[in-house]
Amino acid sequence: MTRYHYEIVPRPADLGGGWRLRLLEDEREVGGGVFPLAEYATENADEAVLFAYEDALADASAWLDSRPKEAAAAMAHMLTCSGIDYAPGALRVQDVRIEDIAHALSLICRFGGHSAEHYSVAQHSLLVVRILEAMEAPPEALLCGLLHDAHEAYVGDVPTPIKAMLGTSWNDLEHQAESAVLDAFGLRNSMNDWHDLVKHADRVALATERRDLLRYDMKINRPWPILHGVEPFPQQTAGGWGDCRHWAEAFLERFVRLREACEARPWIST
Repeated sequence: MTRYHYEIVPRPADLGGGWRLRLLEDEREVGGGVFPLAEYATENADEAVLFAYEDALADASAWLDSRPKEAAAAMAHMLTCSGIDYAPGALRVQDVRIEDIAHALSLICRFGGHSAEHYSVAQHSLLVVRILEAMEAPPEALLCGLLHDAHEAYVGDVPTPIKAMLGTSWNDLEHQAESAVLDAFGLRNSMNDWHDLVKHADRVALATERRDLLRYDMKINRPWPILHGVEPFPQQTAGGWGDCRHWAEAFLERFVRLREACEARPWIST
């Protein structure tokens, strides 16, 4: 099966800075381009870096979308902690259980395990809710925030840079699982309504986690364009090697309280 992917790498300052895009087919470079900072008329250097990166990413995404779709491999099945078989890429509404989601998210570590201490997707989700609460968001938005990564219980948490490398094959898998979870909890319309607010809170959470849980030094490490202009949450967050069951229970408790506040439909699976 042919593998299509891309790389976006920084260009040396003496060549004009910015980014270089490499389009790869089975590790063979078949195209790409350069995005020098001089082409982006702005007085803010950080904005120029961000705009150049976004253009490179847009070109890469368009190229991936144009690649031929390979035949899908034979469908494999997985087993949830409650004993339910499900097929990644074909998750059904009836397969979704909030207990499975809480359990799995409490064990899945963010940042591919590269945080200073264990920090789970469940903890991240609860932080997003705290941020939304500080913004005085309504219960519907809080529930969307709690469940914005719930599909990762079924497909895993893949760090964003790796998602970009995987391209449309990953996007299709993730979106299918997300769609099934939203339908299972009757949240499709609410997520559409509150998408932008939840996305902002998610980025604030990311900035907060980078500040508190990662060994990031802005003088040494590469910039994160996704966090341009995003300020961390004032309150400290922390990971820890404590009992993951605590976070699963906290997630479940929060779900129940928010569902009650939203007067959720009785058919929601618990």
